Amino acid sequence: MLEQERRHRHWFESAFEITRLLRHDIDQPAAMRLVAERVRALSGAAYTAIEVVDPSDPASVVCEAVSGLGLDHYSGARLAREGITAAVLDTGDPRFVEAVARDDWPVSIAADWSAALSTLGRAVCVPLRGPGEVYGTLVAGWQEYSAGADPGAGEIALLQMVADQAALLLGKARAQSTRVRHERWIEGTSEMARLLLSKVDRDDAMRVVAQQLRGLSGADFVGVTLLDPTDADQAFVVVFEGLDVAISPDRRVPREDLVRRVVESRQRLVSTDWTHQAGYQPPAEWAEALLTIGLGMLVPLVVDDEVFGVLFAAWRRGSPHEQAAANEAGQVQTFADLAAIALQRVRAQGDREHLILLKERNRIALELNDAVIQRLFAAGLSLESARGLCAQDQVRQRITTTIADLDETNREIRSAIFKVRPDGADD
Repeated sequence: MLEQERRHRHWFESAFEITRLLRHDIDQPAAMRLVAERVRALSGAAYTAIEVVDPSDPASVVCEAVSGLGLDHYSGARLAREGITAAVLDTGDPRFVEAVARDDWPVSIAADWSAALSTLGRAVCVPLRGPGEVYGTLVAGWQEYSAGADPGAGEIALLQMVADQAALLLGKARAQSTRVRHERWIEGTSEMARLLLSKVDRDDAMRVVAQQLRGLSGADFVGVTLLDPTDADQAFVVVFEGLDVAISPDRRVPREDLVRRVVESRQRLVSTDWTHQAGYQPPAEWAEALLTIGLGMLVPLVVDDEVFGVLFAAWRRGSPHEQAAANEAGQVQTFADLAAIALQRVRAQGDREHLILLKERNRIALELNDAVIQRLFAAGLSLESARGLCAQDQVRQRITTTIADLDETNREIRSAIFKVRPDGADD
């Protein structure tokens, strides 16, 4: 009884130690490694492991921590969701086996791992139970005929207590990751807004959008396609990040059905199976590279009810960012809105520069009309008068030639003025 009391005290002390980690930011791999090592020491198990569900890949689990049997280096390995692991995850109930080698244990693991586990006798797998879901499993196995196998296997309730504490750590780690990611989005969006206010070159601005969006969302592909206002069936790609295929500047592409749908509806399109979305028709030379896409988003670039084009963001199937990104369509929309504002600024600046040019050309035309042409006309009249007073034929001929040159210059300047002035004013 004294030995049992001592073991129980150690279990509760370790559970308290694990709980104290909740007071600080969680380093998930380090926290799970601590849990696995504590459980192995307390239970006398030869092998412990913590398997965590990967929300982006329901068919597998990630072995977050491994302790014992010389298998520690397999921490982070991915396992198929099968056997006893799948049963515990599906039911949320612990499972106990008498001999690992004979029972329904996962077999899709490395040969040396499988060989090491085959030396185990009893093993127990308990769920990491979070609010409304099971985050993963905690596994403990004892060497066959080991002295610690009997009391260790009889302490499933204590093992479940520690597993529940580990689940709290995982829950906080997820919430912490969500909070940090949200803060990064806010900071990144503010930074991009600042950059776009200073950048007015269209290509540079869109490149900033693509690079910032990839950095924040973890997207594997980001592209900006603008509409051709002169051709309802064509568009052109300004930037496309993530493709190994070289893309020529303003690469013209047809307005595929998905682009047309988003442009006409002015509503973003989000799909977790993008390559099988009805209307998906990428350029032929890009199709193979984009086959890996799982989650995809196509967002309109709209300002004042005018559509400039679309922003495309996509994540490869199985990407660690895919699940989080699926809930961040609103943040991607914010990037698209900023990109649209930048495009509007680029066009406004072009219009402003064109207006300044027209005003300057008009000013020059007026000055030519008011000053230069009048002087040329006066010089012509003066020479005309001088020609009548000149007695020598040779001098008179030169004056006549000069008058003709002045008249021709006058006509050329007037013609230039008509072309320069935007208002079509008469001279």
